[in-house]
Amino acid sequence: MHRDLADSVLLIIAVALLSMMILAMPLGAIAFYDGELGKTYNPNSTTDKLFAFVFGLPISIPVITSFSTVFVAFWLVYMAMMMISLKMPSASIISVLRGNAKPLENPLIAVAVTFSVTFLTLNLLVSVQNYLGIPSGGLKDADQLLLFIQATLAPLREEFGFRLSIIGVFAVIAAFRSKGLQSFGCLLFPKKYLPSTRFTRRALLLLNVGSAIYFGITHLIYEPGVWQIGKVSESVVAGLALGWIYIEYGFFAAVLLHWSFNYFLSALQLYETAFGSFGLSQAATALVSLLTIVYIVNLAYATIRADSKRNLPLQ
Repeated sequence: MHRDLADSVLLIIAVALLSMMILAMPLGAIAFYDGELGKTYNPNSTTDKLFAFVFGLPISIPVITSFSTVFVAFWLVYMAMMMISLKMPSASIISVLRGNAKPLENPLIAVAVTFSVTFLTLNLLVSVQNYLGIPSGGLKDADQLLLFIQATLAPLREEFGFRLSIIGVFAVIAAFRSKGLQSFGCLLFPKKYLPSTRFTRRALLLLNVGSAIYFGITHLIYEPGVWQIGKVSESVVAGLALGWIYIEYGFFAAVLLHWSFNYFLSALQLYETAFGSFGLSQAATALVSLLTIVYIVNLAYATIRADSKRNLPLQ
């Protein structure tokens, strides 16, 4: 497969960003265990407030365990998802690097690009809201270790509760009549197993919008006094991106995109806070900006080229 210059540049930057994401995994663990982040909590502190989301509703898990145990369990899940996504049979990262598949056919490349575009979009939205005096709230004064453990848990449980158990369950129901037991594959890959009809495409779009709005509103419902109205719009934008990548690339990709928002830059920043600044977070932010610019230019060029081909006179 011939790869043009635009795709090559996008791939190089995306791989560089993915390398930093992979690096953030152990650096976050080092900061968590050895960074002395907490003033009130430490890795051996216990929690009896574990919960999961099902259809967007919080379900308490009656387990008392340490932050350390929870952190390492989720850390291993994210690492496994990352390794599986790198080796997806349809478009592994090796296939992409060899030119046998397009960059955005690999889920992790798609995660890197979607994260970059959405991250900058959210920053722009926050700036506009701040200018207009629309507050978002937050946990700015909370214990850093507690914030980090919450950020680590959120991607898996929130993607299960707001994407898989809403969009995915609908996909299973819609596909069951024609696919039988195979329809349960929709939970991991909705688009792959769900019959592509006008009804299912529109339904998935509406479910994505609905689940994103629900995702935004629940920040106010479940944590009143912490988040304010500005957080709703930010969460809706993030929810739309998460729902889109779940439909197009599957559950692992949605979890890893959410992980990128919660863990990735936080891990780099906390590591630098604990052990000194090495410019990692600044380098990651620069790659995010560069990847967004390259993707937008690439998309504009592809659109113009497609329009030109459609307007060519018939021979």
